[in-house]
Amino acid sequence: MTERKAIKYDLIAGILFAVLALHALTGISFSGILYNSFPVRFFVSSIIGSLIFTAGFGIVSFSMFTKRRDILPCIGFGVLALVQIVNAVLYVVLGLRSLLALLAYISAALVSLALLTPYLPSLKEYAKKFWYVPSMLYAVSAMFNVFYIIINIGFFRFFSALFWDAVTAGALLIACAWYVYPDGIPNTLDARTFDTNNFGGAFDADEEDNADMPNEFKE
Repeated sequence: MTERKAIKYDLIAGILFAVLALHALTGISFSGILYNSFPVRFFVSSIIGSLIFTAGFGIVSFSMFTKRRDILPCIGFGVLALVQIVNAVLYVVLGLRSLLALLAYISAALVSLALLTPYLPSLKEYAKKFWYVPSMLYAVSAMFNVFYIIINIGFFRFFSALFWDAVTAGALLIACAWYVYPDGIPNTLDARTFDTNNFGGAFDADEEDNADMPNEFKE
């Protein structure tokens, strides 16, 4: 059987997080425009949030490109979680969408910390089983974000938000997959399943069993 080449999850995730870091920079460029229509609090939140997002995505992207299996990815996810906390402090409110996004980044930090460092050995087995939870949490938070945009802003902004939320959820999924399976997700079926010798042995065993049977019961 031809061996399938392992998918380079680290490279794919690194590219996705790099794209997200560049996209986060656009929040800084639009801050001056938003300042004309929104309070100073929104202006400050936009700049600070964009800078922290850029730093967080950049750290995770760098860790993926350099194949860092240490505490660095956890730091990057911790920085991304800090964005949600900063927004909650500035707006004095933490909506369900922001809460789920915060939990997504915190859980990603815990997964990376448990699997890539010796600091959380008690959570290592749980991280192996539930490594996809950060992506699921962010996907659910994205649904609330999309509904809010459709109701309050319109469909034009909807497609942009949907795209970037999908990229973020995908990046989280692929990154956590690499933490668990650095050599690629293994196949559930291996070559032994299709070993013709095993089949032949089974047929031979059936023939031996049939030899002891009365003729009227033999096929």
